[in-house]
Amino acid sequence: MSTSVSGTTASSGLRLTLTLSAPDDVVSDGDIVGVSLRAVETDDVVVIIEQATVELVRALTYTYRRGNAYGSSTTAIERVETVVDRSPLNGLAGLAPGEVFDREVKLTVPAEGPGTTAGKLIQVQWSVRARIEVAGCREVVVERAITVLSRALRCAADGTTPPEEAARRGVTMSFDELSARTILPGIPLTGVLHIAATRPVPARMVRVELVVRELVDHGPGASGDPDRSPADDGTESLWVLARLVVACRMFTPGQWLDVPFSLDVPAPLPTPSMQLPGFRIHWELRGVVDLPLRLDPRITLGLVGATAASW
Repeated sequence: MSTSVSGTTASSGLRLTLTLSAPDDVVSDGDIVGVSLRAVETDDVVVIIEQATVELVRALTYTYRRGNAYGSSTTAIERVETVVDRSPLNGLAGLAPGEVFDREVKLTVPAEGPGTTAGKLIQVQWSVRARIEVAGCREVVVERAITVLSRALRCAADGTTPPEEAARRGVTMSFDELSARTILPGIPLTGVLHIAATRPVPARMVRVELVVRELVDHGPGASGDPDRSPADDGTESLWVLARLVVACRMFTPGQWLDVPFSLDVPAPLPTPSMQLPGFRIHWELRGVVDLPLRLDPRITLGLVGATAASW
């Protein structure tokens, strides 16, 4: 099913229609998107089309901590828009009343994304935009939002890294029988968390969590402003998408515990894994042993969050 959007100028009767070949405006990274552009002059005047282009646009909006040399900081939001593909339209001419200007172009979505992202710190939106410049009139612009699904190819290494353990305190942990290290929408993540104690451990509970971690390294003014401290600009957000909690008691040396889990994965995913200069989104599986008044032993395993399956 194709979709279309239309717009008109305020100073002439030029009507512009943008039609996409993408079903329901959803594409995957690496896809080629067919775009049809039609302009019709509806007033009793002749218009001269001076320039026309169709663009694939990526808008990155991010939140960061704006610090200064005096140690204080505020929360700030920045938006960066990038044209990742552009196709100029040839054969431009004047349009008489009722005359039609039809063109078809193809735009390429980058194979490494990033895909459409709705994080807490980082948002990525995509759109197709058509521009026509008419002599003596205001530019005609129509834009259609699209959803780009991501295979997260740039983040494939996240699914091969070894687990990391922290604050062991007499506890060793491992993930076994894991169903996958690539998370796909609506497919549960299953496995077993294996816990063993090497000395008495007063555990209160065990948690298994599916976590998204966002990192923004710095804001747009990381240099050139003597009143700012770029080191203070970075910020991080961590949010739990699914959690299993199991109550337990004192671990004794030699005792072990297997915690089977099945974590529901939302559909659609709010964000795929992402890697851009200065911006990262990691998916992680965490096992935590909750201890009273002490740092909690934990194990963290990197995952890949993908909104489109690999082929």
